[in-house]
Amino acid sequence: MYCVIVGDIIKSREIEDDARAETMRRVKEVLERVNAHQRGIIMADFGLVRGDAFEGVLLTQICAAEITRTLIREIYRINGTLIRISSVFGELQTRVNDRNEANGPAFYKASADIDRMKAVKKSGLLQVSFDTDSVARPVVDSLLGLINAVFSGWTERQREIAFLMEEHGGSRRRVTDELGISAQAVGKQLQSMSYSAYDAAWRSLDALVVELDEAAISGAPARRDNFLTYFGLAERQFRLDNYKSAASLLRRALELCRTELGENSPELVNIYIRLAECSLELNARREARELAEAALEISRQGPEPGKNTKEILQKLREAGGGIE
Repeated sequence: MYCVIVGDIIKSREIEDDARAETMRRVKEVLERVNAHQRGIIMADFGLVRGDAFEGVLLTQICAAEITRTLIREIYRINGTLIRISSVFGELQTRVNDRNEANGPAFYKASADIDRMKAVKKSGLLQVSFDTDSVARPVVDSLLGLINAVFSGWTERQREIAFLMEEHGGSRRRVTDELGISAQAVGKQLQSMSYSAYDAAWRSLDALVVELDEAAISGAPARRDNFLTYFGLAERQFRLDNYKSAASLLRRALELCRTELGENSPELVNIYIRLAECSLELNARREARELAEAALEISRQGPEPGKNTKEILQKLREAGGGIE
């Protein structure tokens, strides 16, 4: 069970020829920033495919809502460009770090969701589908409906304020400083645009995904004994700076991944690297070095390590020393 995110540019054919190249260049930059920020959980980098579409594969659905929200915001900032986007938690048949070669049920479902949204021509500006492969789907759809309704009712100025609130972690002071308006004016706008409801819906979606994985550990054996479930929960703890808890979950993920996929599975690279980063945070430099070297050894046996893997290994070289 992997998380596949697929999207495309709405009405891309209506973009004038002289602006198309610039638009796609900036979209590519957005995708590269997502790759850099989410490097620890990416199996196949986000990138453009088929001209006006994009794809990426994650090892966990934990951050799918955050990534979806980021892509909507940053691509909309490119001259009001809108996207359709589908996030699917499901199986893959071909697991590689090249998005152009990965395929399987999760990709087919995401592509079908995109086609469905095109055919239905949904009302509102946001066309988002989020499939968690669970009975929570009606709740997810309701949250997305609320998000779409609020977003579609905003003025361009209100979207600017909302995006700055997201970008600055909800700091009104930073928003007022950047826009050069009073805190009172920002507060009135946020209230009139129901920003708190919009933000709460995104946060609820994010929390729901975490709860599904937490429930999986004590639920059906097929989910409880899947390394991706433990990896996702470890990633959550890692981002909360709970490195000891993250390391414990990662070790379980490592054990299960070796059993499920073998000693040289490319997925082990991400687990080893996250474990190495936890070790660095816990001042276990020798362990960090050994884990990083294990990740590098697997990378040498397969395709050329991805850009994100190289960056993390370089970070570990600098911090831990002795990694060739």
